[in-house]
Amino acid sequence: LVFTNKSVRMALRHIRNTLVHVADIAVLVVLLLLFATVVCVIAFEGTPEGKRFFPTPMVALVMLWTCLTTANMPDIMLAPQTTSMVWTAPFVAFMFVGYFLLLSFVLASVYNAYRTQFKREIVVRHTARTDQMLLAFRVLRRVKVKVIGARGRRYRHRSVS
Repeated sequence: LVFTNKSVRMALRHIRNTLVHVADIAVLVVLLLLFATVVCVIAFEGTPEGKRFFPTPMVALVMLWTCLTTANMPDIMLAPQTTSMVWTAPFVAFMFVGYFLLLSFVLASVYNAYRTQFKREIVVRHTARTDQMLLAFRVLRRVKVKVIGARGRRYRHRSVS
């Protein structure tokens, strides 16, 4: 059903081609998440906040992903901060690198990849349209066509040879 609509197929093709160019930045985001997960699991081991938010590396990874996407950031970041302001440093570093650097790079690379692909598609469509118009004019040159003018006079198209 999805592949029967031409615009949906084209949009899926755009997404696929754009994701290829974003893969390197996505790997950096994953590496940041993994590094921050290890730091948080080790740093908060044995604390009440560690037991609540970072009991296992998998839970810590999900919590940091949630924190990075700002879905539930205050719950995760502010609980350790109430204990000591020292615990704020890992979160501030994680947020700065994650938000202001990596996610900005993701947005920029998605935009640039899509823009490049869109320009390429416009050139291809324009070239195909121009080729079709030239082919149509070649056909019209071979055929003698009677055309009625604006005032009712008949003009005969002469082929240019």
